[in-house]
Amino acid sequence: MAIQVALGYNNTGGLQDLTPEPRMEGIQQLRPLVPGNGLLRYDGKQRCDLIWGFALISSLSAYWDDFVFNSILNQLGLGSADSAEITIALPDNRTRTNANWNGIAVLPDLPANGRWDRRRLLDLKITIQGLVAI
Repeated sequence: MAIQVALGYNNTGGLQDLTPEPRMEGIQQLRPLVPGNGLLRYDGKQRCDLIWGFALISSLSAYWDDFVFNSILNQLGLGSADSAEITIALPDNRTRTNANWNGIAVLPDLPANGRWDRRRLLDLKITIQGLVAI
C-alpha cells in the first residue's frame, strides 16, 4: 500500500502517492504510562517517521540530488516552510491497512535526521507529528 499525502487538514480527496515512497516503522505513541489500575495508556499524540534510504532512491540517482530532495519536501508542504499541516494515508499498526490521518510535517534538522557520506546525503528522516485519525 502506497503512503499518500495531501496538503491541508481533512483533504482526503487530494491524497496522492508520495514518491519516492519512504519506509516507516509504524505509528508511535509519545509516552506509555501505567497508572495505579495497571492498565497501559499513552500520553500525548501519535507520530511517525518517514525514512528515505539510499536503497530506496538508488534507482533514481547514485546519491540524493536537489531534484529528489526538493520533490519530497514540496510534496509534504516543506518547500518554503518549517512545518505544514497535511492529510496522510498510513498503514495502521494493527491491521496494516491504510487509514487517513491529519498531522504536521516538520522540516528535518539534517545533521540529526540524515546520514551523510563525504558531504552527500544518503538517508533522510522526516517526522509527522500530532497524528489524529480522521
